[in-house]
Amino acid sequence: MNKKQLIIESFRTLNADMLEVLLNDGQNYSDVSKELFIERYKEFFENIKEYPETELGFKVYPGECTNCYKGRKGVSFVNPDGECCLSLIFEENEDDYSDICSCSSFKTEGIEVVNTWIAPYFYTDEKYDWKPTYKNYQEMSECDKGVKEIKEEIANEGILSASFYQLWLRKYEKFDTIENIFTDKYYKYYEEVRKFVSAVKYVRDFFEKEKVAKELFLNFSAFNVVTADKIIPWLHECKEIFPYGFYEFDYECNFLQGYFVNRNLKFKLSELYYTHSVHHLMNNYWDLILPEEDSTNEDFEYEDDETLPF
Repeated sequence: MNKKQLIIESFRTLNADMLEVLLNDGQNYSDVSKELFIERYKEFFENIKEYPETELGFKVYPGECTNCYKGRKGVSFVNPDGECCLSLIFEENEDDYSDICSCSSFKTEGIEVVNTWIAPYFYTDEKYDWKPTYKNYQEMSECDKGVKEIKEEIANEGILSASFYQLWLRKYEKFDTIENIFTDKYYKYYEEVRKFVSAVKYVRDFFEKEKVAKELFLNFSAFNVVTADKIIPWLHECKEIFPYGFYEFDYECNFLQGYFVNRNLKFKLSELYYTHSVHHLMNNYWDLILPEEDSTNEDFEYEDDETLPF
């Protein structure tokens, strides 16, 4: 094999060590340093290997980009199940690659791709030519302040309450805007505050439904006898508001100390008393509207930072 073939083989076999030897020191790939490029792909390869349901044995298939590098040729790495772990575009010279970029808009030839994994992502401020502006410095300071505020609240109170996190989110929710990714304005310095925002925002959304949950709970309490003709319409009404049923509220609760845990953060349980109660009732009666053969429970995945590489 020549050097270019060995580089492709490194990606196919998920071999970051081989890739590190083959790529050129001092050269940038995907607009970041070789060191960061290798680091990010090593994490990506390890995640693929550790995922128990992933069939390995990726093969190389040709194709071309249909959007960002439109018309540029490249390759996809696809396993026997049609899972594409990665599509790459190369800039080449005579016997080497001068650049390697992932492509999310790739038309693969020779096999039907049923699912495409999210490739490693590089933040805007990780790129070799990034120069921070005054606004960037302001945002860095703001992100640090947001992290400090929530950590101090946790240290002082132990449990996060709505009176704190509603105001806190108003100031810092802007750092968890997914659209920033597509405008090339997603910065690594967002990362720590964004993780807090993501966890808190999910609970805030429940808190905003607490009044509706109380009405649902009182409606259920009005049933003298729980019969199918009463409970099924009630369950459908609940499903409109909480579309994933009780799966959406599968948190660790400590009733004695009055908190529940989401992403390692403790939240005040009493503020979501009715929401928790309604989900508990939905749990008990869900089978009346969810046949056993339905795969909703198997297919549903909780919102989690691990599903995106940032």
